[in-house]
Amino acid sequence: MTLPYFWRLLFLSAATFFVVNAICGLAARFFIPAVIRLTRRMQPRLAARLLLAVRLAPATLATFAVLALCIPSYLSFEPGATREEVGLACVVATFLTTALLTISFTRGIRALVSTTSYARTCIKSGSQIYATTVTSPITVINGAAPIIAMVGVFRHRIIVSRGVLEILSPDELACALRHEGAHRTSSDNFKRLLLLLAPDALPFAPRAFAALDNAWITFAEWAADDSAVGNDQQRSLSLAGALVRVAQMGAAPRLSPLCTALVPGNSACVNQDLSARVDRLLNAARLRPEAPKRFRATMTAAVITMACAVFVALIRADTLHSVHRLLEVLTH
Repeated sequence: MTLPYFWRLLFLSAATFFVVNAICGLAARFFIPAVIRLTRRMQPRLAARLLLAVRLAPATLATFAVLALCIPSYLSFEPGATREEVGLACVVATFLTTALLTISFTRGIRALVSTTSYARTCIKSGSQIYATTVTSPITVINGAAPIIAMVGVFRHRIIVSRGVLEILSPDELACALRHEGAHRTSSDNFKRLLLLLAPDALPFAPRAFAALDNAWITFAEWAADDSAVGNDQQRSLSLAGALVRVAQMGAAPRLSPLCTALVPGNSACVNQDLSARVDRLLNAARLRPEAPKRFRATMTAAVITMACAVFVALIRADTLHSVHRLLEVLTH
């Protein structure tokens, strides 16, 4: 396939994104079990941040490679106003990148649309109340469904069914609302959107990061639990009671991925996660497992070292020239 100057740049950028994202994604997939084992010895909030960083790293590094290496080297060394043949590998990688980005953006847009539609429906049919424990408005909907969730990415709203209001005691309801408020403070629904938008390593392996995504959800819930109860033993008992009472109401309806529900559902997996949460709350000493010492310092030093290495590489005169030679190989 023979393409003009600008279209070759687009194809090379897409192919570069695919190669870097695939290599980094497969590497991350290989280390997921080890990373999850490491996070079990960390504070939930720190563990959730690490898991999110690992999940977003392949796409972030691929984008960096395109913007900082591929495009500058092409513009610097590729002669303009020329037509050149592009090889089959480059074309295939370009179409695979298109497939990856289409799948991920479709996931994100569908989740945003369904969440917005659900929130509007609840607002129209429900009534509004306010509580001192949270800053988000609370919409009460009719029905006995076990629903209490933080809905929305940019305009947050807590949705609570009347059945939940009737079954929870004031202390349990207050702790449940604090839990949902903690999700808003941590921007967990926005992070869920990032997970949906992050492309997979390969378009035909959509569940490659399922274990990592599930682990992030677990630690995000644990972190919200910890934030809701603080160091208060009575709050721990109240939140545990709220979890059990809501779970006993029956299976919760399936909500949008951008809704953080107190009790997501009633499947075996969810029940196992719920048991772990209740166990942590009833054993308050486990709520804040000690993070590995020097972990923050080690991570900070690693990031600074990597940033310095990248900066030194980029300012070298021959770096972009070497990248351009690699692009020539990828083109043909």
